[in-house]
Amino acid sequence: MTWSGRYDQFENVPMELTPLQKPHPPLWYGAHSPDSAERAARKGLNMVTNDMPANARAIIARYRKVWHEVQGAAAPPKMGMVRFIVVADSDATAMAIARRAYLRWRSSFAYLSEMNGTMPDSPLNRDSFDTLISQGQAIAGSPETVRTFLAAQIEDSGANYIVGQFCFGDLNLDEMLRSVELFAAHVAPALQIAFKN
Repeated sequence: MTWSGRYDQFENVPMELTPLQKPHPPLWYGAHSPDSAERAARKGLNMVTNDMPANARAIIARYRKVWHEVQGAAAPPKMGMVRFIVVADSDATAMAIARRAYLRWRSSFAYLSEMNGTMPDSPLNRDSFDTLISQGQAIAGSPETVRTFLAAQIEDSGANYIVGQFCFGDLNLDEMLRSVELFAAHVAPALQIAFKN
């Protein structure tokens, strides 16, 4: 079929796409409940959640249980948690950066909802970065502070992967690069050990 510039000619035409890259890249599934984690495990997909720690623990536990039922002894793929992360040379510096950047991120996150007279029903839509930290969905601090926070969450949840949101709001390039540099040098090596235990 040749396209004539009219989209209506494709109405009700089934479409199947095959990935060009073979084998295709690993697939990820965003899970926000134990039931959605079960779907991911049955399909053999990597899974990630940005939920609060208690829900993340339940999601990962269901994923592991169903994975072993369906996939047998095969090692599970990545089971990750998304967290806002800012690393700086001191806790005070990191918090000042994160507090400022989060407010800008939140403004963008809620912009369309506010324009339509509603607010996003999301645990990420909070009054401050401090609230996100208290919910377990974010951390800002020195490498030691960040490492301690994330290691505890890994142990509690059973996650084997962290997706760090290092770029958000109005973080500038120097702040982001320093955060990633400190994370790579002083946080990631300890977390890799935590993932193996």
